[in-house]
Amino acid sequence: MSSSTTTPSNAKLATFLTHHFPSSTPLTPLHNNIYASLLTVIYVQIVMTIGSYIQKAIPTKPELSRKFIHVSAASWIVFWSLFDETHWSWRLNVLVPVAMFFKLFYLGAIKKDPNDPETASMIRTSNPTELLYGPIHFTMLMTYVGLHHYSSTTPHKGIIIMSSMIGDGIAPLIGQAYGRYTYRVPMGNRKTVEGSAGVLIGTILGCLVFSCALGVEEWLEWRKLVAFGSLAAFVEGCSPGRFDNLVLTLVLDLSFDGIMNIYDWRG
Repeated sequence: MSSSTTTPSNAKLATFLTHHFPSSTPLTPLHNNIYASLLTVIYVQIVMTIGSYIQKAIPTKPELSRKFIHVSAASWIVFWSLFDETHWSWRLNVLVPVAMFFKLFYLGAIKKDPNDPETASMIRTSNPTELLYGPIHFTMLMTYVGLHHYSSTTPHKGIIIMSSMIGDGIAPLIGQAYGRYTYRVPMGNRKTVEGSAGVLIGTILGCLVFSCALGVEEWLEWRKLVAFGSLAAFVEGCSPGRFDNLVLTLVLDLSFDGIMNIYDWRG
């Protein structure tokens, strides 16, 4: 992927600015991608601020702020459409997860202040080292997805993986509110059937929303969505407690082509 640094970009962000501000200088692909990455920075800062507010407003339910940030972070994928993949700087789409990796490492391993607003909004208990598991794993999978599955035309693997994070994010909220039937697998946390159903539903909804946002909704088929959602629910229910994000990413990544081929072959 290479492009002249002086050729105007045709990405959505550059096109939007050119249309609404015709007197401005057209953005090159590099400048387009820099501005797009800055928009992701602003987005995440807004998310973190809202998450801290939720934690302060409802301190008795720390899961609300954690999962709000979780679901919002997964939605970072919608910004992919703003990047121009003709220039190497499309890799700036992972600017935020890389920066957040180091920030979470600092907060969880060095600062270790449970009263820090951002730390408090992302942990269940008063132990800041929690940041070194689920939250930091999330930044790792975002970086992996952004570097290996970014595409403005075929982002399907990225959509599936990040949609499973939507399901994973809403599962405990549904489980806590409506859960009646529980189960537990070796090395895993206690889960509810209702929460696992939430993973299925959340994954399907995520696929629908992300596909439409990225303009690739033509690949959507209910059979495929249910297959991926069911696999995500099964894997989330069986994964080791602190590593479910990484396990979900690995399994869905490896199984994507197989599931797609099965349903494409069946027609």
